[in-house]
Amino acid sequence: MARQPHPVCRTFQLVLVVVLGLLSLSAGADTTEPYSESNAEADDLAVIGQVLVDDWALGVGETTDRLQVLRAGAFEAEDAAPSMTLAVGDSLLVPDLDERGIQARVACSDETEVRLDEAFEVVVLPPGGSLDCNLLVLRGAVDLQTDAPTRLQSGETVMGSRATQYGVRLIPTRRGQVQEVLVFEGEIVLHAAGEETLELPAGQKVVVTSRLSDGPGGGTTRPTDWTRVALDGDDVQRVANVYARLDTATLLEAEGDGPEAGRLDVGTVGMLEELYAQTLMRPDDPKARLALASAQLDVGLPAWTATYQLDRAVDGYATRGQSPELVQALTLRAAAADRQGDTATARRDLRRAISLEPQLVARPQTLAVFDPTRVEVLARAPTLAVLEFDAQHANRRYWRNRSSQLQEDLQTELLATGRFRLADSDRFEEAQREMALSGTPWIDPRTASELGELLGVDFILVGRIEEYDVIQRSGSGVLSKSVANASVAVRVIDTATGRVVWADRAAATKTPPRGIYSNGSQSEALYDVLMQPIVAELAADLAGQDDL
Repeated sequence: MARQPHPVCRTFQLVLVVVLGLLSLSAGADTTEPYSESNAEADDLAVIGQVLVDDWALGVGETTDRLQVLRAGAFEAEDAAPSMTLAVGDSLLVPDLDERGIQARVACSDETEVRLDEAFEVVVLPPGGSLDCNLLVLRGAVDLQTDAPTRLQSGETVMGSRATQYGVRLIPTRRGQVQEVLVFEGEIVLHAAGEETLELPAGQKVVVTSRLSDGPGGGTTRPTDWTRVALDGDDVQRVANVYARLDTATLLEAEGDGPEAGRLDVGTVGMLEELYAQTLMRPDDPKARLALASAQLDVGLPAWTATYQLDRAVDGYATRGQSPELVQALTLRAAAADRQGDTATARRDLRRAISLEPQLVARPQTLAVFDPTRVEVLARAPTLAVLEFDAQHANRRYWRNRSSQLQEDLQTELLATGRFRLADSDRFEEAQREMALSGTPWIDPRTASELGELLGVDFILVGRIEEYDVIQRSGSGVLSKSVANASVAVRVIDTATGRVVWADRAAATKTPPRGIYSNGSQSEALYDVLMQPIVAELAADLAGQDDL
């Protein structure tokens, strides 16, 4: 059995590769943002997900000595297990170089998943600002599925772009190694010392042959040949198999409740492998994406496993203008989002689907992916409570306590858009008394959330008059020249989370009605001149927010 070098040598090697990684980040400053404090504060940059040992999936807390983690600066490796975290400088490795029975999934974030195979070893490098994932690949096969900028380094440096599926495979030979860089979706940029930068699109791979150098520098490899070719069936099938096996492992996460609890189901693996192969061969085909996502949800996989495919199915059908298929993709994505607790996305997608197909709700077979009680909740227009506006900054000489009028006018405009159902205003005073609120405060998100629960609404709108005044510019009496100014700030708060989900500000500058400066008697006319356009603008902007 082939083993790793002596721990002291190994630690020195890891320190060296991390230093090289830092130098590489400096050299690549023209293509990535600087290393930021926000990234530096996040010590854990990756989490080990599913781990397969032969045909068995490890459960949470189960370890195996066939997969190990060597912490930065440590002399001894520890056995790996699902849910373990990896920080900068940590190495995840299969200690036996001849091992072929270990596969693992690692999550760098919600947007980037890494799948590892073939006696792999990777080292976590600093993220470098905009990079979501930055790994040094020392051996094995590494495949990424990502919606964020990423980088793989393996002698040569590979940059991945947003919405990309790509990978690197290192194959040892007697005189060096062969490196394969494969792109299944999107496009990557390949950098290598002494070579021109290559842009590699989907469906292609670069094969780099490296040989051991002779002489005093013996033991290091240097590229001797670059070949650019199309992906073949073996490339697709190998990656599809890894994806399918690790997906199936998420169904297991064995907890020891039976002798077969952790063993992969061969039929499920074969079915998912075939569907994955179709998406890898035809990344622009939304039908293949939707078929895979449907199967993932049908077999009981967590909703997040299907999100990547559903996003591309929706985009693909929308681009092609295929409405029936787009409705199906939107409905399925809404169901997946709802299972993950993302109510805003679920509501947005389902309402969009219904707008394309008004009879959708009447077809229960189409909505079978939903809990029936959730369809009604998500399909209806969200309820909104508009609170009375805070007018502490308004000139009372002209405002004349018109906060309730502004509240009613905005409610009327919003109701006319058809986007919201408005809460019963009779409940406001009762709810305010129950919460011991007085006046019309610019309430904080937590208070708004509590008030929303009492009112039974999805969203609370709070507003403040930031300016409402008439200013005399010059002259006096009939020769006076004045200008009227008003500005209103509003915030919409999600009562389920207490988060501010939308904020806006509208302003108006008008010529005031005659006589307003001298006695303020034209306050109603002034309100109409200043506030009606502001109310119309705020209502239109809010109604146009698809995420609410």
